Amino acid sequence: MKQLSFVALFVFCLFQSAFSQKTVTILQVPGAAEFCKIDAAGYSVLPSGRYVTPAGKVVPISRAPYGLAISPDGQTALVLHNDVVTKIDLRYPDRPVRMPSYDKSVPAVLEGSSCMGIAFLPDGKTAWLSGGDKGTVVLLDAESNRRLATISVDGEFEGSPFRGSGGFEDSYLTDIVFDKKRNQLLALDRANNRLIKIDLASQKIIASIPVGRIPFGLAISPDGKTAFVANVGLFEYPLVPGVTPENIGEMGLEVPAYGYPSKEAEEGVTYPDGRKIPGLGSPLDERAMSIWTVDLEKNVVSGKFKTGLQIGDEFENEEEEEEGEIVGGAHPNSVAVGSRCAYISNSQNDLISVFDLKKHKVVAEIPLRFHKKLDQYRGIMPFGVALSPDERTLYVACLSLNAVAVIDTKKRKVRGYIPTGWMPSRVKVSPDGSKIYIASARGYGAGPNGGVSFAAPPQGSYIGDIQLGTFQIVDVPDAATLAKYTQQVLKNTFREVKVMDDGKNPVPTLPGQRESPIKHIVYVTKENRTYDEVFGQLSQARGDATLARFGAGVDVPGNKAGSPAVSAANVMPNHRKIAQQWAFSDNFYCDSDASIHGHKWMVGNIPNEYVEVNSVTNAEFKPFSSAPGRRFPRTTGATDPEDYNERGGIWENLARDGVSYYNFGE
Repeated sequence: MKQLSFVALFVFCLFQSAFSQKTVTILQVPGAAEFCKIDAAGYSVLPSGRYVTPAGKVVPISRAPYGLAISPDGQTALVLHNDVVTKIDLRYPDRPVRMPSYDKSVPAVLEGSSCMGIAFLPDGKTAWLSGGDKGTVVLLDAESNRRLATISVDGEFEGSPFRGSGGFEDSYLTDIVFDKKRNQLLALDRANNRLIKIDLASQKIIASIPVGRIPFGLAISPDGKTAFVANVGLFEYPLVPGVTPENIGEMGLEVPAYGYPSKEAEEGVTYPDGRKIPGLGSPLDERAMSIWTVDLEKNVVSGKFKTGLQIGDEFENEEEEEEGEIVGGAHPNSVAVGSRCAYISNSQNDLISVFDLKKHKVVAEIPLRFHKKLDQYRGIMPFGVALSPDERTLYVACLSLNAVAVIDTKKRKVRGYIPTGWMPSRVKVSPDGSKIYIASARGYGAGPNGGVSFAAPPQGSYIGDIQLGTFQIVDVPDAATLAKYTQQVLKNTFREVKVMDDGKNPVPTLPGQRESPIKHIVYVTKENRTYDEVFGQLSQARGDATLARFGAGVDVPGNKAGSPAVSAANVMPNHRKIAQQWAFSDNFYCDSDASIHGHKWMVGNIPNEYVEVNSVTNAEFKPFSSAPGRRFPRTTGATDPEDYNERGGIWENLARDGVSYYNFGE
């Protein structure tokens, strides 16, 4: 499995102080000693060591589903992936239709990009899809599986403030919603930070309303009067003064002008050549990580709200006697609206905000409690949300818990959890309220992607291809069934283990238990290498020698650049020497499948819903575009301010605990 393997060298004093043996209880993932595997009939093991046992009827579908809609008649589900649509007849769910099919007999509907948004029309036979990076919406005939129409939102439109100047460019559409009251389509453009209204009779844009930064999630009230926009962006990234497409090689900055968070990041700096490098402004700007409401009758913004915990607030972790300052924004990302209240998921805080429609303000926060030993921490990451038809229950897709939370909206309390596949992204409820539909981005995981017993599937052996998503159909559980489901989620996530700490291991069993003789750690990442590629030949471990292409006595093929083939080569001998002389792990994984996730994990940041969606959707970086959202850096080898978890990562943790460190660039 593709992962970030690393070598950590420990330099420590060779002494052992007196220590009394002590039995302590630790929390451990259930599959700590197991290899990753897929077993749909039993349990599957993820790279993290957690299990997945999705409830109900489970259908494997294409990778990374981040859009889900159910037809008004309850007979059809549409799932949106990047450039792929899956149609599921809910009467015969075992026969999903992929557009395009792998053999190309079913043609593609989209034009090279898509992102999250699906909106069924009342006939239940046609639906609009977000064209993502292409700046389009696409009309799908769900009976014939063909594209009927495409509307571009670039350029000018009647009443545009840019009339005569060419209008908007480089639009990138995220979520979309059908406004049945007006027969209009609402679409979010994250590149130009706007809400677009499209008249479906004429298929023309009739309004463009400025909203917050990187609008991501969209919902409309049942009466059709108000739209809710969830903005996940933190900053607009300005161009460096004087840089043009022609001189970017000479005038562009080789390294960032400032670190974040810092005064310089907020206010800017002056370079020795006299150039003023603009700052990013305040992370608490009203456009940053916020919920905006739009009056759909007047086409104006009617409210701007902050939800969840804010950057700069203080937190306290009683479990580890730790306190500090919040450094990551709340990340309001999705909204479900009922007749009385709207519910907003804040992924970084593990909170659901309750917005009262009559009072037009946030009136409560619902914490996603899971277990008393874990509630001090973060990592549930609520994403997609859905209300039951009677509005008594809110269902929340918990991206990093591999479960859907079931919330009592009257008591504003979690009733329990339903086990899902890996990384549930979207959840919907059937029109009659009897069934729950869940899309999980990584399903059962990937399992092995090579080795003596591996057979490549028809879609290919790249990790992203063999790691399919899943679609679940779950009957709404009664109290007894929900209690069983909740216990299963607990068992899938962790177990309590009693261990004896005799003081001989230089690493203490628990933080603060005793002083470690280790004085310094050097952490070196070796990207895109697996354990077996380098260490698969080690006889004292569990590895697959057939995969050791960087091992001893291996044949190295030539390449197109002219490098000759080499036989019986001894590759990476120093790594094996260090491993055999010191220590190594033979079943240690990085919880990621691409660089963009891996670089977050390795510095202690859980990739949030925004990172995950970015990682699988096409989005071209255009630094000289007039669309501010196109200037977002989308780095794969670093953590951007939008990516920060509530309490930061490894660097913030070290700083809070007074541990000195030097970061060489990660």
